[in-house]
Amino acid sequence: DDVFVNGVLDRLKMREIIFADDKKRKALENITHGRVFKKLIVTILKEKLLYCRKFLIIENAILLRFPFFIYLCFPIISVCSSNSADIVARIMKRDNCSKEVAMNILDKQMTVQEFIDKSDVVLINNEGFDELYKQIDEFMSKIS
Repeated sequence: DDVFVNGVLDRLKMREIIFADDKKRKALENITHGRVFKKLIVTILKEKLLYCRKFLIIENAILLRFPFFIYLCFPIISVCSSNSADIVARIMKRDNCSKEVAMNILDKQMTVQEFIDKSDVVLINNEGFDELYKQIDEFMSKIS
């Protein structure tokens, strides 16, 4: 399948292909996950050891798939929505895709419960950014 238009990756087409075909998705993950893993290690070690950062904010769903990062990045703080309808709506809005495509994407990802089980702190994002920022501020005041 040609996923390039005028030399530019058509992310919509790519997403539709990889989330419709587990074999193709796993092949792409085999290519990308190793590179992401290496980049995360370098970034985390540099920030923690070279710059003595006490806290790092890393937005990457792959992080919780590798036990190494769970130990390296303590505490793991996950921001989750407990409502799958909200998650599907957010995917549809973010990616400008159909409900069917959004549900297919969600079905291939870790569940909210899996994120919660692997996290030290969970912030629930069901009320919007203002409420989420309030939760972040409360958490940071507890650990500062």
